[in-house]
Amino acid sequence: MVKIESSEENDFIKSKYLTEEVVHYWIGLSDIAYEDNWMWSDGTWLTGYTNWGNGQPNNHNGNQDCVEIRKGGFHGHTYDGQWQDEDCSDSQGYICELR
Repeated sequence: MVKIESSEENDFIKSKYLTEEVVHYWIGLSDIAYEDNWMWSDGTWLTGYTNWGNGQPNNHNGNQDCVEIRKGGFHGHTYDGQWQDEDCSDSQGYICELR
């Protein structure tokens, strides 16, 4: 899945995929292996750029280990390309990156 390493990459994803009023997609980031230690799906650790939404990541109910990029209102917050952690079992689209 996609690895977002800069605001330019995040803005590109936002302009190409977050075109509806409310939409969210998985990106390739999780802390499944070690809680609060975020790793990209290519096996590298999260360093540098992040774009967490207000109050994120929050591990709500202790089971939010995967990350989505989101646009629109959700639980009293408005997102415009920010990230949030979510339960990995939620069924939704995802964004892949060709390497």
